[in-house]
Amino acid sequence: MKIKNLTFCGLGSYVNKTTLNLENSGLVLIEGENGSGKSSIFDVICWILFDETIRGVKKTDWINTSCSSGFGELTLLDDDKEYRIFRERSRDDNKVRLRVSVNDKDISGETIQETQKRLEEDILKYNFDLFRSTVMFGQNDILTFTYGTDKQRKELIGQLLGFNEIDKCLVTCRGKYVFLHREVELLENELKNKKSLLESQPIENIISNLEKKKKDLEEFNSLKESLSEEISNFDERLKWIEKEVEKNALIKKIELRKNELSKIKEEITSCGDIEVLTKELNGYKTNLEGYNNQYNSLVSRKTYLVEKSNELSKKIKNIELLQGKCPYCLQDIDEGKKDVVVSKLKTELGIINEELNSLEETKSVLQKKIEDLKFLISQLDFKVKDLLMLDTKRKLVEKEVELLESECISKYASITSTGVDINEKKVLEKKVAINKDELNKIDVVISNLNKEIGVLEEKINQSKYLKEEVELKEQEVLSKKKILNHLEYLEFLLSNKGVRNSILDLVIPFLNQEVNLYLQDIFPIISVAFSTTVRGKTVEEKKELGLVINDLLSKSSREFKHWSGGEKMLISLAIRLALWKMIYQFSEKRFEVLFLDEVFGCLDDMYKERVFDFLQKKQKEWNIPIFVIEHITDIKEKFDNRIRVEKNNEGSYLVVC
Repeated sequence: MKIKNLTFCGLGSYVNKTTLNLENSGLVLIEGENGSGKSSIFDVICWILFDETIRGVKKTDWINTSCSSGFGELTLLDDDKEYRIFRERSRDDNKVRLRVSVNDKDISGETIQETQKRLEEDILKYNFDLFRSTVMFGQNDILTFTYGTDKQRKELIGQLLGFNEIDKCLVTCRGKYVFLHREVELLENELKNKKSLLESQPIENIISNLEKKKKDLEEFNSLKESLSEEISNFDERLKWIEKEVEKNALIKKIELRKNELSKIKEEITSCGDIEVLTKELNGYKTNLEGYNNQYNSLVSRKTYLVEKSNELSKKIKNIELLQGKCPYCLQDIDEGKKDVVVSKLKTELGIINEELNSLEETKSVLQKKIEDLKFLISQLDFKVKDLLMLDTKRKLVEKEVELLESECISKYASITSTGVDINEKKVLEKKVAINKDELNKIDVVISNLNKEIGVLEEKINQSKYLKEEVELKEQEVLSKKKILNHLEYLEFLLSNKGVRNSILDLVIPFLNQEVNLYLQDIFPIISVAFSTTVRGKTVEEKKELGLVINDLLSKSSREFKHWSGGEKMLISLAIRLALWKMIYQFSEKRFEVLFLDEVFGCLDDMYKERVFDFLQKKQKEWNIPIFVIEHITDIKEKFDNRIRVEKNNEGSYLVVC
């Protein structure tokens, strides 16, 4: 992975936007006065990638005091992928923005933490400690690897060689082991409980009890069958008796209806012949009609005579009242003629009155006849209606008798009347009731037995199932214990005592070779030796990663802390570059660049020459850019490529020489 461009603004001593091309630069000197902002360039790179600075500047102090915010963007090239990492921090609210893109496609996470994790684990394959240990040599930054503990050295080597993947596997392995161990414990407890339950309910006792219950059930079913058959026989006899009773009742009913029919016929006979009575009734009605006509004629004649009588009486009265001249002829009235006329009219009136009297007598007689005749007709009509009703009733009773006889023949033809014994019926009914009551009790017993048998069979099935389950659980426990053993062995392999030490045994010789090869160029009077086995306080040897520094002149060895500052610098430089070479050799992800800050300051002239020649040699050999920060005058002229950092009232800025 190569660094292509660096752009930043408002960070450290830089106020204005600054851009630096870091690709294909060779061996580059970054020079400038003290405090001009040289080391800030390295800090910016670390800050963009890890939100940390190589010199440990506080995040709140990292933003330039003249700016409200600061940002930085780094462009990385990895084969055909171009990554852009942009980070910005605000001074007022200390808010941070982090954006990562690949080939102009944003791949940032939902949170800064998620994006940072993706950047370090998926893209860079570096964290801050690994970066500063292999790629960037900070000012006065003594490599932890030289004076650290066995654990720190192994962690650094692990980061270099990708042991973090082994760590993930180890965490997963331990997590699975803990989970599986807990699962086995639960299974063993469950198995123990199931075995106790199985032992508390011996299946032999349950089977014996079940057989006894089934035998009892068979006996009660037999008894039930016998009682049911007896009840069925009693019921058949009762049904026969009931049908005989019904037949006798029907015959009796038929006899009653026949008696009733005989009485109706006798009553009809006593009332006479209905045809004669009807004929007589019709004759009376004809006579009544004649009498009514005569009566009506008399009433009409009487009405006429009354009117005539009233008219004659009025004339007589009018004539008797006439005096003087006639109002019609205007002649003098003759009293003699007047009397003759009046007499004549009175005679006529008398004849009419006599006839009226005669008519009245005749009317009374006729009215009496009509009333008598009506009474006779009423009596005779009532008698005829009674006869008709009796005849209708006769027909209905005859039809009923016919139907009853037909029913008796169709239903009870097979029933021979033997005489019904009421006592036998009562005895049978009592026996049926007793047997049914007994049958109900037997049904209850059978139902309870069936339930008990069902429970026992269920217990047997449960016991069988429990036994099978116990066997399966035992197999499952054994299987999981085997997996636990495998996981224990796998955990051992993945731990520091396992594959890591094996890898270290293979890698340490390479590291030894590279470090001593570099020391021959820059510090040939010493050699170093890395070892994965040291002798402890006891006789046993311990697997630890140790560092031995040998003085070839005095043929002695000293711990790292007992060497001078310049010697420590040379040893750290050799080890750092060897670690970089190890990453380059063994890791799929590596930075093809080196950053060195103030590596010449504590060296005398001879070692300055050696270190410069060494860096120039390695730059050409590895074909990577190496950026060196230095302000010592006598070393500046050796660099063909230089970047000068200037500073004025507006902040720091870069001048490419």
